[in-house]
Amino acid sequence: MEDQEQARGTILVGDDEAPVLRVVQRILKRSGFLVIPAEDGQAAVDAFKAHEGAIDAVILDITMPRLSGTDAARQIRALDPNVKIMISSGYEAATATSNIEEGIISGFLQKPFTPNDLRTAIQALLDG
Repeated sequence: MEDQEQARGTILVGDDEAPVLRVVQRILKRSGFLVIPAEDGQAAVDAFKAHEGAIDAVILDITMPRLSGTDAARQIRALDPNVKIMISSGYEAATATSNIEEGIISGFLQKPFTPNDLRTAIQALLDG
């Protein structure tokens, strides 16, 4: 399990679909990450503020109640211009990210995804 030892970091995951949030949490934990779950965009921003400086990357579903993934990404980026933010959506990347300004997000993950897709995407996000 050498790869798991190298996969250390803290990931904030915002998704309003509880089953998706649980699965992503499980995959990332098994890959050696600490995971901070958030059930919507506002909860993600609040969690980011509460764990300021401790979060290595953020994964946000694009469509969430209270605050969309796009708006949450903007607020999180304003708090930390260097944090790596990935948007996840069932829509194609071009459609899902068309209204997001340059420099707000660092990556995109197409839903549905496999555990390997998630691990690969998060590692690329952290390495890039």
